[in-house]
Amino acid sequence: MLNKLSLQFLFFFLLHCSKGIILPDHALHRNVEITRYLVDLCQENHLNRVLDLGPGGFNSMFPLATHIVDYRIFPEIPTLIEQYVVDIDQERLPFPDKYFDFVYSRHVLEDLHNPMGIFKELVRVSKVGYIETPSPAAEFVSHDNYPFLGFVHHRFFLYSNISDNTLYLIPKYSVLEYLQMDAYFQQITDKAIDLLQLNNYNWNNYYVWSDFDPHHQPNYKILQHEVGPYDLRQLATYLLTIDRAMESSAEATHGFVSSNPIHNDFGIER
Repeated sequence: MLNKLSLQFLFFFLLHCSKGIILPDHALHRNVEITRYLVDLCQENHLNRVLDLGPGGFNSMFPLATHIVDYRIFPEIPTLIEQYVVDIDQERLPFPDKYFDFVYSRHVLEDLHNPMGIFKELVRVSKVGYIETPSPAAEFVSHDNYPFLGFVHHRFFLYSNISDNTLYLIPKYSVLEYLQMDAYFQQITDKAIDLLQLNNYNWNNYYVWSDFDPHHQPNYKILQHEVGPYDLRQLATYLLTIDRAMESSAEATHGFVSSNPIHNDFGIER
């Protein structure tokens, strides 16, 4: 006898399978060429004190990290690298202002209840920073035979705006799962699939800030009350905002890749 949760899971699975939008998420893995570029950036500009926020272990750690903040201590990480346990949803980082030359954070902010708080903390403790998150396109489709949009533990769509170097955040409301028969929803889904199949870079969103560059000053904005689907009349506004977020992220990604010495071979670490 199927319970209610099992029936809901079966409904979503059949819905996605019938529309053929289940995609592999191998491109969400760390990109070799981007990592190489960031390493070169640090070495050429003498960014020696480096914080990695939330690496999740030694194998996914930024190669030049001198300090790590995560939810636990990882014994496999060399003792030369300082490790700190911090609840980044609620606690401040235990470092003075501008203590780090460079901070690296990959696939962390989308998991948090309070990503704005840790964004401000990263800006406070570091002079230069890099934040990578799944792109809005990657969060709008299902992948690897998982029948829900993106990942159920992700709470925000994040995207960059190339014109004002702002990191935008849109709450990822569960109501999206119930809109999949909507015609506009399907248009956005088709756009997301096209972007993801165009190249592997479009699976992620890239945000860089620098205290030394007036064109890359750190900014963020959360779009919440402006787009919240509080009634049926606002659902179209919510979808439109996500649609525009995909376009903005793709434009920023193109600018990030084309303006940096990253080879276009889309190398992926398996």
